[in-house]
Amino acid sequence: MIRYVIMIIFVLNFILTPTSNTTAAAKSMTKKEAYQGILKAINNLQDKVTLTNYKEKEKNELFGIANQVIDDHYPMYKYVYIEDVESRKTVKFHYMVNKTELKKIIKQPVVNQDFFLSIIDQKREIDKEIKNMISKNDLKRLVNHQNSILKEAKKQPTNLEKIKYVHDYIMNHTKYDLDNYYKKTVPKSSHTPNGPLLYGTAVCDGYSTTMSLLLNKLNIPTLEVEGKAGDGIAHSWNLIYLDGEFYYLDATFDDENDHNFNYNYFLVPQNMLSKDHYWVVAQYPKAVSTKYVNFQEQVDKSILEKNASVFSQVAKKYNFSIKPNALEDKNGYRSYIVSDNEKKLSFSFEEYVSESVLNIPFSNEANFDENYLSFVKEVSEKLSSTKLPNLNKTLEDKMNILITNNLSKKIKEKVNSNVSYELNFRSFDEGLWNLELTINIKFK
Repeated sequence: MIRYVIMIIFVLNFILTPTSNTTAAAKSMTKKEAYQGILKAINNLQDKVTLTNYKEKEKNELFGIANQVIDDHYPMYKYVYIEDVESRKTVKFHYMVNKTELKKIIKQPVVNQDFFLSIIDQKREIDKEIKNMISKNDLKRLVNHQNSILKEAKKQPTNLEKIKYVHDYIMNHTKYDLDNYYKKTVPKSSHTPNGPLLYGTAVCDGYSTTMSLLLNKLNIPTLEVEGKAGDGIAHSWNLIYLDGEFYYLDATFDDENDHNFNYNYFLVPQNMLSKDHYWVVAQYPKAVSTKYVNFQEQVDKSILEKNASVFSQVAKKYNFSIKPNALEDKNGYRSYIVSDNEKKLSFSFEEYVSESVLNIPFSNEANFDENYLSFVKEVSEKLSSTKLPNLNKTLEDKMNILITNNLSKKIKEKVNSNVSYELNFRSFDEGLWNLELTINIKFK
């Protein structure tokens, strides 16, 4: 009997006791929990998040919390903002960057995120500057020019070679606007890609924005960096992301003008650039790789080796032998001795990266034969991409006086206008004069 009474009491107690799921009030969400919920939603790139259990004590309280999340997590403000708060429960987000692209960016360290997001901002600014400064016809012309450069750049097999192609193209087609710089009359176009791409002139930010414009269109992340250089003069250059590393490139400093240029500031680490450039280094990703610090030497060697093959092929065609002087083989320079197989003719050939110089002494027309003239002509055609000035009047007069008019005419007919000439004189112990013709072939 006692046992049945205990069971009845137990059952009644279970029935009458309220459960937490049915009668207890839902627990309110704290500000901290709302903050974390919004942060998680943004990190997951959600379009909205509904905080059902959050109760605002003041109007727009949730809106303020959401904005605080963005303010607290730099550089979040560069890619998202609060679009709306619906029914004081649902926070809606607007993303200013493509989500697929953004997903990769937010996995990076904060300083790297800033780099990639700043590129997006700069791309908008560059496009805006281009469109606001020129007519529709000029814009069409610029886009066509830009596309022709990109078409050729895309043919390059690696991103490194694409960067070099764009760098070299700007060097070969842009002149620093020095006259206007000194007069303080630099036009706005020279500060933008309009300068290099439409008019062939620019100052530093014209170079750097053009590098950014073209390389980013080749999917090579490139940012314009502003700071100072030399004696504290305002300056700009680029920071480039290549194969998992960051590098600096200053196209302006590489340009020696008159289409001569070097690679002294091509893909260099920050410790090299900081010798004569000044900027807030900590604001940018670390650029410490030294992989390309000897790029100038690599380019020089590549040019010399490539051209050596050309010289050898052409010499063989005209029955000449050509031997490099290994003792004088240096970076950017190589010398050869060229002679015919009958040893009637022998001359030296000095090759620099930017110029080839052939020297041949002669005392009469006999040893200045057709094969030699043909050799010079063919080499110059294969190597030269820049027309050099024709003979100036002084040199032409000397040729007519010191060499027969017939020989002078023959030289000018056989050797094309890509070649410049100099006449040099050497004396011998006997007091006789020997005439030496120097032929310069510029091919860079």
